[in-house]
Amino acid sequence: MPMPSLFVMVPRTGNTSIWTWLCSHGGEPIELGPNRYRFPLLDCVTTMHWPAKTWRRLAKGRFVFGFCRDTYTRLESIAAYRGYSSLARFVKHIRQGCIVPMLKYGPKMNFAAPQATWLAWEKTLAVDFLGEQERLDQDFARLCVTLGWPERKLPHKNHRPRTFSDGWTDEMRRVVQSVYREDFLLLGDEKVKG
Repeated sequence: MPMPSLFVMVPRTGNTSIWTWLCSHGGEPIELGPNRYRFPLLDCVTTMHWPAKTWRRLAKGRFVFGFCRDTYTRLESIAAYRGYSSLARFVKHIRQGCIVPMLKYGPKMNFAAPQATWLAWEKTLAVDFLGEQERLDQDFARLCVTLGWPERKLPHKNHRPRTFSDGWTDEMRRVVQSVYREDFLLLGDEKVKG
């Protein structure tokens, strides 16, 4: 019998691949409310990008898992997904506090918010298992064993080539390290590229 679980979806960390796998192996998703689904065969609930302050109330009695990604690589992915051709322009918008809206989930959800928005509560990691997008296949296989799910290969979805007219400068890195300070503290130094 699978362990009851809650999948915390952090934008641009491999969620579409995991969602596709859940749809294939978890049974037809049952809508529990706006942007909230349950996969009956796996007893897995997902909240479609709800921040930690919102999904916490659903976590009782469930093994909570999510995935993170190197901050710089995630930002490159978001910039490419949103059609930016220049990292400098994208970082300038982040520095100015511009919201990068998640169009499917409404204009107030910031697609480029720090990963801690979804993964932490009161500056503490709020998930029982945190996999890394850079090790998606290996970490997902470990998760399947933990939850008693059938081990199957993940489909890889939403991969976009990133072509920018510029690269990371020291100043851009300082901006990112300032704006995403909470992520660097939460996820550790190994997520900070030098």
